[in-house]
Amino acid sequence: MLRQAGMSLPELFETCVRCAGEREALRWHGGAITYRDLNAQADRLAAALRNAGAGRGALVGVALERDAWLVVALLAVMKAGAAYVPLDPAYPVERLAYMLSDAGCRLLIADAATHKRLAAQGASCARIAPNAHADLPLQPHPAVKGGASDLAYVIYTSGSTGKPKGVAIEHRSACALIEWAQRTFDAEELSGMLACTSVCFDLSMFELFVPLCSGGRVVLLENAMALADSPLRHEVRFVNTVPSAMHELLRIDGLPEGVRGVCLAGEPFPAELARALGRHPGLRRIVNAYGPTEDTTYSTWAELDPASPDPPAIGRPLPGTHAWILDEQLRPCAERESGELFLG
Repeated sequence: MLRQAGMSLPELFETCVRCAGEREALRWHGGAITYRDLNAQADRLAAALRNAGAGRGALVGVALERDAWLVVALLAVMKAGAAYVPLDPAYPVERLAYMLSDAGCRLLIADAATHKRLAAQGASCARIAPNAHADLPLQPHPAVKGGASDLAYVIYTSGSTGKPKGVAIEHRSACALIEWAQRTFDAEELSGMLACTSVCFDLSMFELFVPLCSGGRVVLLENAMALADSPLRHEVRFVNTVPSAMHELLRIDGLPEGVRGVCLAGEPFPAELARALGRHPGLRRIVNAYGPTEDTTYSTWAELDPASPDPPAIGRPLPGTHAWILDEQLRPCAERESGELFLG
């Protein structure tokens, strides 16, 4: 389901809504929601955001627990033409207040308790309830003016100075990642994408929007380890997480047999982990991915052969990405010479 360049994430999602409206888009412990209903709730919340002043160029904080309203809110912010700033309610309130202030957010989608905690730390954002107008008839709304070069989200990383720093990602970069994923992973894998990563990490963008912009389905859990005992574990077909979490899932026999693909990133991928995954029944694809948040989640990837004696490599660049190994004078390194990885 490949898309043309120059689109935004909401446009990609809405194309899927037209094709798969009654198909299940999201499942979580509290229930499930179809593409059509997810889109309608996001449109209602987007209207409330626009009425509150959100629009092109605005940044809107999102601090919600992991249920359907979280996904509704992320879509709604972008449908309003703004960019979302993800805030995990489990983070220290001081850190969240700093991120809101640094981003200049004037609006915050949160429950009343979280908003109160942040206000006590000096955050002055106006609160929008995630279910604002959820029960009202859907009214016609103006088309979103945001385009491919507008911001989709701003994710705060730990930063090298000790203070979080915001990394701003445009729609066109996120859509390029989705197009690569659509070329790489099949419909069965995308029919049960585990979404277990905090929205404050860029892996969450892959877990949520690759399936939702491809006609697939998201299985939303609290974290990767919840997969071991979750009643939804047999719905999962693809797991995208870090190697240490996958190692622990295998140790406790927590990876369901229905999983067909695994993509690991964020940490070195040990060869013994690749071999262990190769013994897992039903697993057909093992991917090692690498990339900084600044380059939209993944920059390079390699499909691994678990029987290979070589250490897992981070592979080759994604389409549209270039990678060079350069020395201290920014000259290309010779083969087997150490250098630094530069991405463009």
